[in-house]
Amino acid sequence: MSYEITNILDLLKQNPDEVVQWLLDEFRCTKNEEVDKFVHNKAIPFAKQGLAVTYFVFSSSGDLAGIFALANKTLTVETENISSSLQKKLEKFGKYDAAGTRITVPGILIAQIGKNENAEFPFAGSELLRLAEQQVGQIFYKAGGRIVYLECEHKPKLFQFYESCQYRSIGDRIQKEPEQDDIDYRVYIKFLDPMKIDLNN
Repeated sequence: MSYEITNILDLLKQNPDEVVQWLLDEFRCTKNEEVDKFVHNKAIPFAKQGLAVTYFVFSSSGDLAGIFALANKTLTVETENISSSLQKKLEKFGKYDAAGTRITVPGILIAQIGKNENAEFPFAGSELLRLAEQQVGQIFYKAGGRIVYLECEHKPKLFQFYESCQYRSIGDRIQKEPEQDDIDYRVYIKFLDPMKIDLNN
């Protein structure tokens, strides 16, 4: 099945915010409450502020199959959590802190990704991730870069999924939430060469 990828900024240029919000409200991902909240409450303001851009994935029948959001964000990696070979690869793109225990590198964060439970046709998570990587590859092709990364909750099924898609764990981080329990995330990284991936749907 073919898919059409639409940048939320294109929709906002062509339509009132209310129309775009109506489309966002059609999305449901009850398996991941954070994705659901982002799509319904933050997708438009984050896009307008330049913090993260949401992409709609439509099937050939016009069905909203899923979404993903990308953000241009630096990544700090603790060298004790990675192999020496990965450290050498990261050295090409980033710089160490004064103590030499961390490397900060530029990258593209897949900030949110989720399938729409209201979609008429089933949609594989691996295909949605491939489409997100395709958009990242286009950015790298035009502006340079190699590093894409994401953060996921501590769930074995998620670990298995991302590792099956050739992502490598670089450790965990704790996100403090006001008046809520802290959230423990695992960070995964992947190198994308735009010359080696299909940049077209």
